[in-house]
Amino acid sequence: VTVLVLMNGSDLESEYGEATRDLSEMIAAKKNDRVNILVETVGTRQWNRYGISSRRSERYQVTDKGVTLVDDTLGQLDTTVPSTLSDFIRWGAENYPADRYILILWDHGGGPVYGFGYDEYRSYGDTLTIDEMQTALRDGGIYFDLIGMDCCLMSSLEVCSALYDYCDYALLSEDFEPGCGWAHTEWLTALAYDPAVPTEQLGRIVIDNSITVCETERGDRESMTLALIDESYIPSLFLAWLDFAYANEETLLSANYSQMRESTGRAHPLISRSVGGWFSESDGYALSDYCITDILSLAANIPSAQSDDLRTMYDTAIKYYRTTTNETTLAGLSVTLPYGDAAFYGMLSRIFRSAGIDRDYVDWLGKFVDVDTGGVYFDFSNWNVWLDYIAGHDWGDWVSTLSELGQLAQDWLNENLDDETIDDLLNWLFGD
Repeated sequence: VTVLVLMNGSDLESEYGEATRDLSEMIAAKKNDRVNILVETVGTRQWNRYGISSRRSERYQVTDKGVTLVDDTLGQLDTTVPSTLSDFIRWGAENYPADRYILILWDHGGGPVYGFGYDEYRSYGDTLTIDEMQTALRDGGIYFDLIGMDCCLMSSLEVCSALYDYCDYALLSEDFEPGCGWAHTEWLTALAYDPAVPTEQLGRIVIDNSITVCETERGDRESMTLALIDESYIPSLFLAWLDFAYANEETLLSANYSQMRESTGRAHPLISRSVGGWFSESDGYALSDYCITDILSLAANIPSAQSDDLRTMYDTAIKYYRTTTNETTLAGLSVTLPYGDAAFYGMLSRIFRSAGIDRDYVDWLGKFVDVDTGGVYFDFSNWNVWLDYIAGHDWGDWVSTLSELGQLAQDWLNENLDDETIDDLLNWLFGD
């Protein structure tokens, strides 16, 4: 296995040391000669550990002893152009050929319109957009078992559509990610133990450990969601979404359904539509600033003849999903509805068309530009994704789930975990 990590440290590293913290997690993983972990360092003015140069981009191999420099001939690369990613992919495949490949993009995320990355050596608003990702992946010439983005807001139907030709699975966050991001030790250890571990199982390990670490270290101060998406079902899910969206056009245009959750973390800074200037991180952002709208929440709150089909395809495409206990209104995958913003729609239209997203659908999204809800957003606060899950599945499925949880609890007890741990599980499932 060859794991390629494009680590755009940006301000997350220069101000907080988060990139080298994640490198430490990778170093702590068990390793063997069947798994290559390769990191390209880009985009930050001050690397804080491991002797990484701040003057030029470099390539490292992660080992038990730390990081070993394997290429320092790159100069200062631009994370926001496709060639940086494609060259890294080709270099990794040529020098560390493998039976399977995994790609991780590490940094800020701004959803399917603003894209990935915030390079401190480039213009403030420059990013790698999803159509540019396609160019990089096509030119890289490698089909991946898994493409993961350790950053905010990239778990969307549009991003998954853009990745469709290039990977079996995507592992993405619909919500804001805290600065700590994924937990990297456990999943890399599992990969070393069994390089043939099924991708679905590996994705579950990433998600479970990342959510656990976030709750342990951040508590109620931060939320986190991660979803493992089977790319083979994305075309069918997209068609189900189109049927639902077109059938419920009047309702969707009658209110602003973008979610209002606020945070900062690994969100890419953006142009504020409310004040016409740049946000600073201290200002915070809301999901609605990026026009993030959860698909399943729409299916649950806009009853229609198409809702069940959308739910079914949603459940089929998302193979695993978890969230911290303080986030109950996001279910793993979003769509982008550009309420009341012509400039945002202009960006969306260009990028989505270039990424191959259905042109008639992109034209239809233009209707949202003229929506004026007077700043009033649909209230999802009374909707709970976990209660909705129970209600949306028959009793037999729920009994089976309880049986699995009972076995899990028994396994935990056999390892002599304390009652508090079991109480935490029950509170997570059912509340106090």
